[in-house]
Parts: sequence; structure tokens; C-alpha cells
Amino acid sequence: MGGQDISQKTLESNNDVFADIVNVLVFSGEQVVKAESLTDSQMFSQYKDSKNVLHNQERDVAKKWTNGDFCLSLFGFENQTKKEKSMPLRVMCYDGVAYRSQLLDDTAEFIEETQREKGGVSVCEFVQKMRNEGRSEGFSLGRSEGIFLQAKKSARIAISMGLTKEQAAKISGLSLAEVEEMES
Repeated sequence: MGGQDISQKTLESNNDVFADIVNVLVFSGEQVVKAESLTDSQMFSQYKDSKNVLHNQERDVAKKWTNGDFCLSLFGFENQTKKEKSMPLRVMCYDGVAYRSQLLDDTAEFIEETQREKGGVSVCEFVQKMRNEGRSEGFSLGRSEGIFLQAKKSARIAISMGLTKEQAAKISGLSLAEVEEMES
């Protein structure tokens, strides 16, 4: 079985073969993924179990599908010669590690800071930090939109009271172009 697994991995690691397999399985044979748009991705990862024991994981074959500098998707293959009930869970773990890696790449500063302060970072801490940053950004955007809508309302009231567009702009804090745009 080990020899067969190695042969499958070797064959599938060729970008042209990998692209053909993805195109058949995902895109019904349509040639969407091109061999030249594939790059090798990390196949090794580690995790700690509930007893804090470190385990290694190795994905059979993993490739990033890119369009220039932008990663469109990550495809991973796991070969089986017999049915394994745990395979879906193993694949989800591999995918989770890949997503976590992407998040960690985007927030390396947070990770370094946390490691300096606490000696490490848990996935829960990381997710909470990302959630808080998203919430904060959402509040900020909402506040800005609310202020803008209130300024437009003030300008409409000023114009309805007979003030000029220029005066309405000055009172509301909007530009003259923004006041003129309200009428169109």
C-alpha cells in the first residue's frame, strides 16, 4: 500500500495531471484550471490534541490555484485504497490548518506581539481578535455612514427652508457637489 500511495502522490504532484483531475472533478471536464496557474502548497502541519501532545499531519498533495498574486483556491488530494471513516475529519483538519495559516500570515504582527507577551497564541484568542477588529471596523463604517446621512438630511432641510445649495453645503458640512448630487 505504501508504494501505491507514493506512486499516486508522485503522479498527482505534476501540475498538468493535478489540473486535469481538478477540472474533471470540480468543473465537469471544462479546462478551467491551467497547470501553469498551480503552485505547490504546504503539505505538512502540526496540531496539539486535548492532552497537549504534538502530532504531525501530512496531506498527500496540495496546490494553490493562483491568478497572478491572488490565490483563487487551495486544492488538496487525499488518496484512499480502502474506506476510512475518519477521512472527512482529517481533510477538514488539513483545510483548517491551511485557513489558519492564511489568517496568521495576514496578522503576523498580532501573533508576534501575543507571543512576546504571553508566550503563545491560541486559535480562540486569534479568532476573538479578528472578530473584535471586524466589529470595530463595522462600527466605524456605520458611524461614518450615519453622519453622512444626517448631513444630507440637514442639507435637504436647509434647501426646503429656501437656503441656497452653497449655504446648505456650508451648514451641513457637505461639499457643494454632494449637495447638488442629492437632487439628481
